Amino acid sequence: MIVSIAEWAIRRFEWYNCSPGMVERAAGLLKKLVDTGVDAQVIQKIQILRLSDTISYVYKRSPFYSRMFQRLGMKPEDIRTVDDLNKLPLVVAGDMNLYGHVIADAVAKVSGVTSRIKIELEKNDLTDKMVLLVEGMEVRAEEVRRNLFKAYPELEESTENGNIILEIRTGVDLDGQIKDLRIVDKRF
Repeated sequence: MIVSIAEWAIRRFEWYNCSPGMVERAAGLLKKLVDTGVDAQVIQKIQILRLSDTISYVYKRSPFYSRMFQRLGMKPEDIRTVDDLNKLPLVVAGDMNLYGHVIADAVAKVSGVTSRIKIELEKNDLTDKMVLLVEGMEVRAEEVRRNLFKAYPELEESTENGNIILEIRTGVDLDGQIKDLRIVDKRF
């Protein structure tokens, strides 16, 4: 019962306060609960429930993680405990290549795109900036943005909450620079 109530309270808290600072405060509150004697098993059950919800959410909503699970021949139900996370590969900047292909697939569906796309990732203060260069003279940036957000909903959420700045430049000439897709990561 206490696990269900704690889970509900955390979910409500996140729903209204999902900024990194508020999440940090929630972690601090959870730490205080542990420090004041809440049973460790209760905390573990909450963590397992949250882990299951998170894995399920990213599997359904993220093309990147859906493809990763498919490549591994796994389903979200295969991750039941914190130890099960060892079954998943560490996600590093090099995995942006998979994100890039999700982005390229979505952008290529826009009328007038020549299929040559360049993605540049930069650090802009504390946020990441993604510059999408799309070859094709009659391509509308708003149509690219719509297709991109439809195929990759968490990117839309990240731009709305300010975690990623998205800049789309259309009509650029990438002739000779790349074949189909080039990803340049300048964040590190």
